[in-house]
Amino acid sequence: NTITFTVHSALQGTQLVSSTVWQFGRATRLVVSDVDGTITKSDVLGQLMPRVGLDWAHGGVTSLYSQITKQGYQMLYLTARGIGMATTTRDYLSSVQQGEHTLPIGPCLLSPSRLIESFTREVIRRKPEEFKIAALCDIRSLWPPTHNPFYAGFGNRESDAVAYLEAGV
Repeated sequence: NTITFTVHSALQGTQLVSSTVWQFGRATRLVVSDVDGTITKSDVLGQLMPRVGLDWAHGGVTSLYSQITKQGYQMLYLTARGIGMATTTRDYLSSVQQGEHTLPIGPCLLSPSRLIESFTREVIRRKPEEFKIAALCDIRSLWPPTHNPFYAGFGNRESDAVAYLEAGV
């Protein structure tokens, strides 16, 4: 479900912005995964090493996540990276291949904040869970109160566990 927005401006001409619209059923079962340090081998180098062509994903992550989706679960990727990294993050997730397995497709939620604000929240204030809790609670609110769509969460930091527990994962 690709949607494309076309914007016309005298300064930049016609610009196209594309995105994917996800529609889930009432009985959807979501498995949440952090990206940096969980899919990648480390938080910071996980953002840098793939850009220079090095495979920086944990071994077996594609096989594990593929098996999860074969059981009827839907992956949801969640990262405190700023929205300016949306394209590179999504490109990275779609490029991870280990043997015959790739990461299953799924929505990738990034912080709507700019790079500096996201960096400040995660590195200086050390509170990435603030964004993650809000994002997961927003997702949770899309279902009736009688259905919790969250079944599991993968993360590599205590802040991931805090966010997942707070949001009902």
